[in-house]
Amino acid sequence: MAAHAVALSLLLVALLPVIGTTSQFSADEGAAIAQAVRLERGDGWTMTHPFPAADPEGAAFPFELSVRAGDRYATFAKHPVYPVVLAAVYRVAGRTGMVLLSVAGTIAAALLTALLARRLASELAVPALWMTGLASPLFFDGYVVIAHTIGAACAAAAALCVIRALDGANATGWLAGAAAAVVAGTLMRTEMQLFAIALSVAVVVATFRRGRVRWLVAAVPTAAALFGWWLDRRLLATVVSGPSATTASVTAQSGVVAEKVFAFVVTWLLPSYSLGPGDALLVVAVVFGAVASRIARTRPTEHDGVRLFAVVAAAAGVARLFFGPEVVPGLLIAFPFLLIGVAAARRSTVSEPTARLMGTGFALFSIAVLATQYGSGGGGEWGGRYFAIGLPLIVPLGLAALAATGRNLDRTTAKIAAGSLVVLSLALSVLAVVALRQAHRDVDAMVAAVDATSSLHPALDGGAPVVLSSSGAPARLAFPVVERTRWLTVPAERLGEYARRLRDLDVGPVTFVTREKDDLRHLETVYRFDEETHPSDDWIVVVLRPR
Repeated sequence: MAAHAVALSLLLVALLPVIGTTSQFSADEGAAIAQAVRLERGDGWTMTHPFPAADPEGAAFPFELSVRAGDRYATFAKHPVYPVVLAAVYRVAGRTGMVLLSVAGTIAAALLTALLARRLASELAVPALWMTGLASPLFFDGYVVIAHTIGAACAAAAALCVIRALDGANATGWLAGAAAAVVAGTLMRTEMQLFAIALSVAVVVATFRRGRVRWLVAAVPTAAALFGWWLDRRLLATVVSGPSATTASVTAQSGVVAEKVFAFVVTWLLPSYSLGPGDALLVVAVVFGAVASRIARTRPTEHDGVRLFAVVAAAAGVARLFFGPEVVPGLLIAFPFLLIGVAAARRSTVSEPTARLMGTGFALFSIAVLATQYGSGGGGEWGGRYFAIGLPLIVPLGLAALAATGRNLDRTTAKIAAGSLVVLSLALSVLAVVALRQAHRDVDAMVAAVDATSSLHPALDGGAPVVLSSSGAPARLAFPVVERTRWLTVPAERLGEYARRLRDLDVGPVTFVTREKDDLRHLETVYRFDEETHPSDDWIVVVLRPR
């Protein structure tokens, strides 16, 4: 397994020049990197508002979801340890080092998942390593600087330590390891608190053993999560002094029930945000793969049916690559192995206590995330990013179910089915790479357009150029530009109000960036539109001149 871990590491590192390390995919990346860069430069945690005259109440600070204390703002302080770690890595290895940290998290999560799989059957370890590291959403997240992979590694370590503690030998040491993993994960990702509670409940439900040991083991993850949460809050109070609050998101919210239903559809079922013609192929691939798995599970003698559906699933996955890059937010679509594994599962799959703990833990964690995530899910994501840290629990179970089903098939059919799953998984991995590359290009084009446009249209009052945005993402993605401008991030419904303020301040031309062309209607009574550019399909940059 060590040789396979080295091979996986070399492959993931070799893809760095292909994907790139100087851009961002997610707005959260921009916030974390911006904070880390400030710390590394010695600028401290907080910054002042770039344009208080236009925004005296501070509601339009450029970076949404920042931590505000008085008239000072921290772009990413909700988990202070992470930007500190990023700053240290940035000093040594620059932006590439930040990405390498995420890649290392993927490798660690894959290796720990393999160790968890070995608890079920030794032959599952190597497939679990590759499935986690190369085919799951953690592969994509390995090139995104938001600590999902580090959180997944911590979650896998916590689960493995809990299982070893339940074995009875050196329980104290394993429980200390579980507590340390939970605390470390909580300092990186909020979802770790939900994972720890789910793990505690799963220990009780799995009933490994009776007596006080089971209850002690069950208590440790939750207690560690509470301590991690307290420590995280204390660190926040240290770096941002005084009463603080998180600035609002500019994204409109719907009703609670509608939000949860929509979030479930986005994070589990949606094949892309644009719903193009190629997305039907992804749905066909996943459904046909699950049908092939189900036929193999219930009617293993139906060789032709298993082969046909498996091959069509693989072919559909490969064909999807010819329709261009798109991000796949739905977990069941981005990680078809999950549904295919569920289709192969039977009661015996979770008959052993270790398997029951894994299955129960992942189910409870998923329910908790569904109940607490944002109405839009995780925004830009590959396979429901808030569920990522739970994947080390479910991958071994899926492999165990497929291995048991495969043993009932004839050798040829089993090879065709397994090969088809590998091809389908690799096709999604290739799509992940090209989607990341395209997202980086789009972000770079938007940032360059805003920078060039604002530079070419200086403010009339002698101050820095003024930029107005109705989306929360641009400032976080273009954080170096924010430092050279007076940037305001404003909800669409308040654009008219802020446009009138800017006109009254007589600052002259304003650079406006948005994803929604319809947002321009809020400005048309105050400004006329000039020099509209489209740096990518997602973004519009317009020069506004007072009427």
